[in-house]
Amino acid sequence: MIAKNDISQLTKVSEGVREELAAELRAADVNWKQAYGEYQSGGWYVAPLANSQGSEDQLKLDAGAPCATPLLGRMPSVQRFLDSTELDYRLVRLARIAPGAFMHEHNDEVGIQQERLRLHLPITTQPDAVLSFDGVNVHAAEGYLWKLDHERVAHAAANFGKTDRVHLIVDCLVNDRLRELVAGEALDQSLVLPKPILSVAFKRELMACSIELLHAGQQQKAEDRLLATFSRFDLQGGSSYDLLIEMYESLPHYTERLEYWRERLKEVRGRTERLQ
Repeated sequence: MIAKNDISQLTKVSEGVREELAAELRAADVNWKQAYGEYQSGGWYVAPLANSQGSEDQLKLDAGAPCATPLLGRMPSVQRFLDSTELDYRLVRLARIAPGAFMHEHNDEVGIQQERLRLHLPITTQPDAVLSFDGVNVHAAEGYLWKLDHERVAHAAANFGKTDRVHLIVDCLVNDRLRELVAGEALDQSLVLPKPILSVAFKRELMACSIELLHAGQQQKAEDRLLATFSRFDLQGGSSYDLLIEMYESLPHYTERLEYWRERLKEVRGRTERLQ
């Protein structure tokens, strides 16, 4: 079961601030960029607001001090919010998930050695937009600044609703203010949503459908059907990558894809052999 050291609510954000940020987002001319293509279904976009270069093309965190991008310059309410937090933020971006889109199960690699945390502020969302973990989904509801242990805990993100989900994502170095917030963290269990167990019968049906799509030349659709299982089902400690490996082990002539998903399983779960 998920614990508050994995994902938690750090502090409330007033309705007035939320409405101001949402209105500013609707009015902004955001140049959304699709990123991390091999880790998503399509439909996941980012827009950098602050990074070491002040560039709308820089997506990764490094050790440099933050500079505002041109987009942040057009979003003064976001800047005021960031300033009000008293946090030592280094990388700030908007992340949008379109309806029906999802990120694959993953851990985030940050690449700097300083103590840091990743925070999420939901700007627009609805209950069918979730962060996914082993066995449960968590709806990161509006009205809170959330903390996610994005490096240690395997997770995914999915939007099963009908409208965009947009979060403000802030990578921070740990300072006294952030320690104070973490000391008071909580997790509203009503927002923790157990997933149904993937039955043997439905797994067999998914496999058959994915193989049919594969033979029809629709490899991405075939793989996406299995990758989405992490956000839709309790895999009982397993991974969506186990399902892909099982599928490709049953088929000749797919050695390259089999090895690719074995490497992904090792990257996320630290093992190369699928669970039986």
